[in-house]
Amino acid sequence: MECNIDLLGLNKVKISIDAQRIIYIQSDEHICIVQCLDGTLRHINMLLKDLSLRLPSNFYRLHKQFIVNLDHVYCYGSYPGKMIRVTGGYEIPLAKNKRLEIHQRINNRFKK
Repeated sequence: MECNIDLLGLNKVKISIDAQRIIYIQSDEHICIVQCLDGTLRHINMLLKDLSLRLPSNFYRLHKQFIVNLDHVYCYGSYPGKMIRVTGGYEIPLAKNKRLEIHQRINNRFKK
């Protein structure tokens, strides 16, 4: 099911992205870099905290610079892990204070 998010890219170009095709989002100061399933990177002119408010519940901010789509997490390891691996083989760092919560959320998703 598509869940399109309309965003403002660099140079004020409107971009529509299907949220389910987003693997993760990385903050680079006032720009967010969106990594999509097809390998494309989209640069969004928005703070990570503002973008996080527009995302569905399957997205989780697990580090001050990263939001990940939990549907694309495929390797976590045992608690307390320092990294998670997502579709495409990307490794995303986990903030120390988020490790238990993300561990519980991932385990709950796999139990369903």
